[in-house]
Amino acid sequence: MSFSSMMTLKCPQCEEGKQFKGLFSMYENCPQCGYKYEKEQGYFTAAIFIGNFLYGLIVAPTILIMAAIDEPVWKIALVLGGFSLFAVPLIFRYARSIWMYMDYITEES
Repeated sequence: MSFSSMMTLKCPQCEEGKQFKGLFSMYENCPQCGYKYEKEQGYFTAAIFIGNFLYGLIVAPTILIMAAIDEPVWKIALVLGGFSLFAVPLIFRYARSIWMYMDYITEES
């Protein structure tokens, strides 16, 4: 299992099959090896916390930097709002992938 396969959103078991068939929709099973992605209802709930953490890693420094250079609040809100339109779908996908890989690692042990 490699970091690159996690970041390219590949199956944690075979590292070949795609996790997502659309922007927000996942395959139920790996198209290559059949590994079940969502083990039970609510399986990806922890991915919400991972996504919030990743978003915070980006947003907090942006707010601090813009506030330090005395940008008005409306500019900070505009920048973060625009950023969110593009970042949230990406963060959603990577948060799920990270959670699935973390679960797979602990499942193997």
